[in-house]
Amino acid sequence: MGARKSSVTSKPITSPEEFERLKEERRERNRMNRQRSKAMERRIAKFLGGDRTPQSGAGTTKGDVVVLFNNRPGKFLIECKLTELWRYGEPCIAISKAWLRKIHEEAKQTRALFGALIFRYHGRTDDYMLIKAVDMGQIAVINETTEKILRFDNIKTKTAIFPLSKAQTCKESPGVTCVWIDFVLYYLLTVVQFKQILEEA
Repeated sequence: MGARKSSVTSKPITSPEEFERLKEERRERNRMNRQRSKAMERRIAKFLGGDRTPQSGAGTTKGDVVVLFNNRPGKFLIECKLTELWRYGEPCIAISKAWLRKIHEEAKQTRALFGALIFRYHGRTDDYMLIKAVDMGQIAVINETTEKILRFDNIKTKTAIFPLSKAQTCKESPGVTCVWIDFVLYYLLTVVQFKQILEEA
């Protein structure tokens, strides 16, 4: 059996001018993505009362956003991701398991209480958070439900695909979705819900 051909075909580059035009388009797209990412980091830092990390954590300070607790000593780290991916007829995000490992490792390195991932679907109004259940347990007790559970327990895959419709399940009562990623329990909730939990803790 022959190899399956991809249904996606790219147009041939017919001239040096076309090559330069494509390079410029790529540069502009990358610049726009950097601007959107920085804007998201600033917005999340302002909403949670934290500080955006210079160079998005590339320096000595880790995480995209660092937030100090108001009612206890310590801090937590936030990694921000913005997606324009579209699959299954709706916005999606491919959550890299490496992102989750990175933010947890950086939290340990900086002696933060925990690290969490916040993501947003481009053009949508809600920000969503993935946080380990054990980390959330240090802030508040969550009443889990057996009705809203997502599972991504195939440790061979590098990503967990979250269509918008699955992420939105956490907005239904009681407001938290249980997400198993490689047999580790996470909670999925909106950042607005997380802030309410922080303020009530």
